[in-house]
Amino acid sequence: MMVIIVFVIACAIVSCSWYLWATHALFIFQFFSQAKSNDVSYPNSGTWGDTFGSLNALFAGLGLVGIVTTISLQIISNKNQKKDNHKQIFEDSIFKLIDLIKEARERVTFYDSVDKKRYSDRVAFRKLSLYFGSEILEFRKTTGEKFLPEEKLISLYNTKFHIKNEANVSSYFRLINYTLNKIKNDRILTEDEKIEYGNLIRGQFDWFEVSIIAINGLTKYSGNMKHLVENFRMLRYIKKGTYLEGNLKKFYSKEAFSQRGDRKRRFFYFWYK
Repeated sequence: MMVIIVFVIACAIVSCSWYLWATHALFIFQFFSQAKSNDVSYPNSGTWGDTFGSLNALFAGLGLVGIVTTISLQIISNKNQKKDNHKQIFEDSIFKLIDLIKEARERVTFYDSVDKKRYSDRVAFRKLSLYFGSEILEFRKTTGEKFLPEEKLISLYNTKFHIKNEANVSSYFRLINYTLNKIKNDRILTEDEKIEYGNLIRGQFDWFEVSIIAINGLTKYSGNMKHLVENFRMLRYIKKGTYLEGNLKKFYSKEAFSQRGDRKRRFFYFWYK
């Protein structure tokens, strides 16, 4: 509406200026040129008007600059609009994926051979992490070695967890892998935005769950999960000093456990945790 009002006012000003110049040309000539009454004539006013040729060229140039500027601003505006639309669609899809991950997690189960009970959801990951911790401790006592070898850790993971609950477990990890890859490979988001979304995903898991995600990343069927764990610092908040944390440090780079010291970030959408 404001654009229309400005356009109408501009047209009115131009029309009035043209009308006054056309009907009072000699008066305008005498007023601005300070010519004497005897010198006021159309030939003289025409000569005086020719002096405005350079101004015409100037205004024409300014008009061209204005057109180019307008086109450039429109292109920038369209790009920004496209990015905003993409971010909105992207964000909606991320939250839907988070819901799917939560639903898949609820279906994951783990049978604890110690208390003879089957657990699901977050408790399953907690029990599984504690199981691995106890296995690492037992390995230390029996062999004198500090950490479980990678092959042994993967074997325990497969036999005690993955194979027994393969359909639900595979679906759960595929969703996590797909979500993190979706963030990492997006061509429009900035690196800072990718980090923010990565933090959002990481915030959905407690340290028990993250430790199992890291073990899954060591398996041959996990795709690039290990790389994603390192890229998004998934192990940053794993509980320090635990047997499992120490063991995972043998197989993951320091990057997976570190924070991004050059950036202080505000964790957004905290209510979605």
